[in-house]
Amino acid sequence: MTSTGPPTDSPRKVRPDELTDGFQQIGLREGDSVMLHASLDSFGSVDGGAAMVLHRLLSVLGKKGTLLMPTFTSITRHSGTHNNYTIHGCWCEGKENRHVRFIPELQPDKVIGPIAHRLCSWPASRRSRHPVYSFVAVGRHGDDLVREHELLNPLLPVKKFLKQDPKVVTAGVNLDSVTSIHLAEEAKAVRTYPMRSLIEDAKSLLGKNPRVLTCDNEECLSCALAGC
Repeated sequence: MTSTGPPTDSPRKVRPDELTDGFQQIGLREGDSVMLHASLDSFGSVDGGAAMVLHRLLSVLGKKGTLLMPTFTSITRHSGTHNNYTIHGCWCEGKENRHVRFIPELQPDKVIGPIAHRLCSWPASRRSRHPVYSFVAVGRHGDDLVREHELLNPLLPVKKFLKQDPKVVTAGVNLDSVTSIHLAEEAKAVRTYPMRSLIEDAKSLLGKNPRVLTCDNEECLSCALAGC
């Protein structure tokens, strides 16, 4: 019997050492502050998956480095086109009471990706407590970035991060995924990307009713853990 080998469209195998080399080749160095937006699939088939990507990246950044990633929840878990908490045709239509209260253990939206999800449980990582636009950070400045995250200032961790002269790294995603772009939107009051309208809608709803994300189910585990 003759083996035909793996399919030609199968993802390329990526060794851990290649990840380290790649991060260094794009200019990352020890002590850097990095905001990462990445699709795990874009790396290929990584030995060790999302955990290995983080391990190798953090090894390059070293103890004096900092890594920040968005871990958004709630509105964005449904669709990037949502201008409110519901949209016609989405499962959430008419089921607004199924939105759960935020807790740090709540999984980020699937579109955020498994790398950010894995960073949430990384040793010494810290996640901000914003109910919609949370961030997770690890490293030298991680705690300072996410310790205080004002409800009506969803981009606050990014604003703090600018003081660290950070580098924004993207892998397999387009500019719609680069959260720092929305600082320019906020400064110039433009609406180039959908997230701007989401931020404004979320701020309005949360300002009127801070408990809008709590659910009415007395047996809801998320709300029980959150102490509601």
